[in-house]
Amino acid sequence: MNEVSEKRLSMENWVAGLLVAFRREYEKLTESEQGRLSNLDNLVAPCQVEVLWVGKTDWYLDCQVLMFSHFSDIKDGGVVVHGPVVPRDAVEAMKGIMAEPKWQRTLKQEESFVSVLEGDGSYASVLEGPFADGLDRLRTLTIHHLFSSERPVANIDRKTGCTKDVFFWLVSGDVRTLPVEQVVDKIIESARRQPPALEKRELQPKPPVIEGFATFFYPPVWIGALPTRAIEERLTSQRAPSIAYPDKALDVEYKGTIIVIHQDG
Repeated sequence: MNEVSEKRLSMENWVAGLLVAFRREYEKLTESEQGRLSNLDNLVAPCQVEVLWVGKTDWYLDCQVLMFSHFSDIKDGGVVVHGPVVPRDAVEAMKGIMAEPKWQRTLKQEESFVSVLEGDGSYASVLEGPFADGLDRLRTLTIHHLFSSERPVANIDRKTGCTKDVFFWLVSGDVRTLPVEQVVDKIIESARRQPPALEKRELQPKPPVIEGFATFFYPPVWIGALPTRAIEERLTSQRAPSIAYPDKALDVEYKGTIIVIHQDG
């Protein structure tokens, strides 16, 4: 087995271990706590995982896009690792993933959490955004490497939901260096800390709606004598209080209709 195959197998084992550890701890949660689990951390069955791994060994450069799906017609627990590939081959690798039948199925726009303005309306269309984020992160890591000898520490930088069935994790560094238990503990503790959902309140009767209309004059008119401004007001271009807050000039009822007219028209 060559080095690439060994790395790929190691990544598959890490992801498989993540699923097992998560489900073991998930079962310990109460029903209420399970309901508070973020959709971006939901690894319950059925769950499939694909990993696009971009890296350059001599630069200690690694970046992964973990694609989680909950497709009921695909076997649970499947893990597929693409790579590691060098950065210059990342785009071709992603195009190959998008061409797979799994991602070519039609996605209804109302089931998407993001706006898909381009593409063919398939699940593959929503893969483009997270992959573009991954490329941006890879460029940042590359620049960091050029000006630093420090080896980057693995971190789950971002989690993104794209549809009710699909979400992504963007990882900088080698995710295999993160202890699975540590990743799972953070997910479980987050669910436990979430406040319980608010109980539905009884609908209160709506207050009565006042029907009417309004109009105004522009340029403005003034009803009655125009107030004069003090010199301080004129020098600072301030409006006189009576102009800024005009009084009512007319407040009557005409043929059953209330009419209110202020001094400024």
